[in-house]
Amino acid sequence: MMTLKKTFVSNLVFSFGTQVVSIVVSLIMTLGIPKILNIQDFGFWQLFIFYSGFIGFFQLGLSDGMYLKYGGKQFELINKVIIKSEILYFLFFQIGMSLIIVIYLLFAELTYPRMYVLLAFSIYSIIGNLITWLGFLLLATNNIKRYSKSVLIEKLIFVILLLLIFLNNNFSLYSIIVIFIISKVFNLVYLMYLYESYSKIKVLSFKKTLRFIKSDISAGSVLMMSNIASTLILGIGRFTIDNKWGIEVFGKVSLALSATYFFLLLLNQISFSLFPMLRMIKLSSQQIILKSGSYLMSNLLMAIFVFYYPTVFFLKLWIPQYQESLDYLMVLMPICLFEGKMQMINTTYFKTLKKQNALFFINISVLALSIILTLISAYFFESIHAILFSMLICLTVRYIISYLFLIKIFNLKRDLQIVVELLMSTVFILSIWYFEPLISLIIYSSFFLLYIVITKKILIKEFRNLTKLKI
Repeated sequence: MMTLKKTFVSNLVFSFGTQVVSIVVSLIMTLGIPKILNIQDFGFWQLFIFYSGFIGFFQLGLSDGMYLKYGGKQFELINKVIIKSEILYFLFFQIGMSLIIVIYLLFAELTYPRMYVLLAFSIYSIIGNLITWLGFLLLATNNIKRYSKSVLIEKLIFVILLLLIFLNNNFSLYSIIVIFIISKVFNLVYLMYLYESYSKIKVLSFKKTLRFIKSDISAGSVLMMSNIASTLILGIGRFTIDNKWGIEVFGKVSLALSATYFFLLLLNQISFSLFPMLRMIKLSSQQIILKSGSYLMSNLLMAIFVFYYPTVFFLKLWIPQYQESLDYLMVLMPICLFEGKMQMINTTYFKTLKKQNALFFINISVLALSIILTLISAYFFESIHAILFSMLICLTVRYIISYLFLIKIFNLKRDLQIVVELLMSTVFILSIWYFEPLISLIIYSSFFLLYIVITKKILIKEFRNLTKLKI
């Protein structure tokens, strides 16, 4: 039997393989689609992707409650009757929510592209939430490989269909959204195949199931609201940009955000593998992973800043019509560091320690700050750059508060790592702001290499702490 550590590494290696495909698809979506679509249609495509990030709101926290309840347990031992009953009854609720959106569209005075986006969103919310329920159960029970296969199928189908519509000269905003939904359907079909043993199980009565639904929603609603608040920290700014400056500017800002998150795709899989493992190990091991893992992740993400320069050089040649997006990318690039560590480490630990209320309080407080700064930036300074700096400030504040909270729980000594992260991010932004790209690259690289040389022994020590950890 594989040890927990070997299982984690095995899941991680397999997941990384899957993420390579995801990166290729994301590369196509980030670079290929804006090359072919006009700026307005690309803006509406990004609007659809943006709205899709809010489908979890319709779950009322059910999937999050199930994720927390079954985290670290064996997939074969979870109660199939309860799971099937909850999902089936809640599916009817999802359909009802989608019908409400459709009814709204019948009376709303919207442009056709915006109406199409909302209609597609209403359809996708049903499919996407089903995928979330089934996928979360696999992730919670450490079935990372099975979940990764479902993602792999989805990405491959999307690329194949995208190539077909391109070859048939049928490339449009509407066709892209259609194949996006179709690829999700293939993902769902595979997941349902994994749950084949559930097909013959009888469903509990609605009255009995409602008790379990309430329990899971009660456990997961705080985490769900926390996730929504987390999404809105950036979302408020994007809503404001769409409302004040229009869909084309929204698309350009969204492209910069897409390029930023592209760097996090490969690393994001760590959080999926980390959560079930953390639920099964002792506190002292959690402490070591937090301290050493956070330090190593910080160094890796600061190194990613260097990729900004070749990325900008290539994008200027590839999609010159999005020159503004490259200016926005300069401000948003440090998000890789602060949001990357927040999602991969901090949030995962809050879930593991069942500190959902604390996470919610942090997210809702930072969301309030985001709203204030966004309104000031948009309607007083009337500056998109000011809005983007507001986003970065809010995500940085959230990361710092949450990390300080965790090291207090684990009784760890405060170090200078946060100061270093802030310093390196400031050097990165200021060097780009005031100097030519090549000089900026030399300045940032020099600072980073000097930091690595000075802290080499600490880096080696923290790496050994992780590799020698017995779990």
